[in-house]
Amino acid sequence: MGGDGGNDDCGMVMASAVPPSNPLVQLQARFKEVEAGFRSWLAKQPLAVEAVVVTATGATQGAAIGELMGTLTVDVAVPPPTIALNPQAMASFKQGLPQASQGFMLNKKNLWQALGAKG
Repeated sequence: MGGDGGNDDCGMVMASAVPPSNPLVQLQARFKEVEAGFRSWLAKQPLAVEAVVVTATGATQGAAIGELMGTLTVDVAVPPPTIALNPQAMASFKQGLPQASQGFMLNKKNLWQALGAKG
C-alpha cells in the first residue's frame, strides 16, 4: 500500500462508469432512426407514391390493431337456433320453402299484393 497520494494499485479492475444501456431504450432509439429515415425518404417521393405508401401503411396498421383487438376479445357468437327440435317451427319453415323456390316474379307479385297495389 503506498504513501504516494492515495493511488493504490491492488490489481483490481474498476467497472466502467457507464452502465449498460436498457434494451428497450436501444430498441426505441433504433425505431426512431428507422422512422426518421423513412420520413425523409417519403418526403423526396412524388405525391402519388407518397399517397400509396401512406395508404398502405395505414391499412397495415389498421389490420395489425384489428388483429390484436380480435385476439384480446372473447368470441361470444350465439349458436343458431335448432329448428328441428320445434315441430311447429319446422312446419312453418317447410311451408315457406316452395314459395322461395318459385322465382323472382312470383315473389314480386306477392310483395305487391302485400303492399296493396293493384295489378
